[in-house]
Amino acid sequence: NIVMRRTMDMAQRQFGQFRSQVIDAQSLYRNEFYYEQFPENQKALKLGDAQRIVDEPTDHVLIRYLKVNAKAVSEQDIDDAEKRSKWGTGYWHMVWQTSQVNPGRQAVKNLFASDVGALKTLPDVDCYEAEAPKRERGESEEDYKKRKRRWERGQHLQFPFWVTAPNPAWLTWDLGPNKPRWVVETYKKWGYQIIEELEILGGTLPRDVQMDSEYEMEEWWDEEQYAVFRKGD
Repeated sequence: NIVMRRTMDMAQRQFGQFRSQVIDAQSLYRNEFYYEQFPENQKALKLGDAQRIVDEPTDHVLIRYLKVNAKAVSEQDIDDAEKRSKWGTGYWHMVWQTSQVNPGRQAVKNLFASDVGALKTLPDVDCYEAEAPKRERGESEEDYKKRKRRWERGQHLQFPFWVTAPNPAWLTWDLGPNKPRWVVETYKKWGYQIIEELEILGGTLPRDVQMDSEYEMEEWWDEEQYAVFRKGD
């Protein structure tokens, strides 16, 4: 899409200074910064102030126990609002339970470190079997029904979402006066990952994609469209 491509290129130029500042702040947080000019025979003293300034307020935000209170729009909506509240609270509980790194906490940490915190939600299609199991040859009717019941129970217990906290340094978004109409995330992906995804989605694979090569990707989100581009295409 030509419009998307031009928009992303313009955003990359607009966000260049912001990206450099965020990367510098993250280096300062990790104590990985270096002095450009430092007296000879002197040892650099690195303090943990930057990490403390970010971690202390983050620890006071209880993301683990996040509770959602959905407001009812009318008296008839009270019961449904309670269900939405329970669903939202359970959703965040499952996000915390199923994530290797709590994305909510990471988003809050990014907010204190760079003034930007974001969460990204994707369907986790690998966490459950989309089709009901079929009866295998030689399998009894009773064994098949038991196996199917286990599958049905598993479908209800699975959490088919994957939530992450993108690094703000690699985000660009619409700078209009209202909420962003689009957001773009830049990241790197191996060729074999691109090939696997295109085989599932049925897309056309570029001829020059090598399995053991790494490519820079740009992911576009808006209210109606989702697209992934290899940078430069």
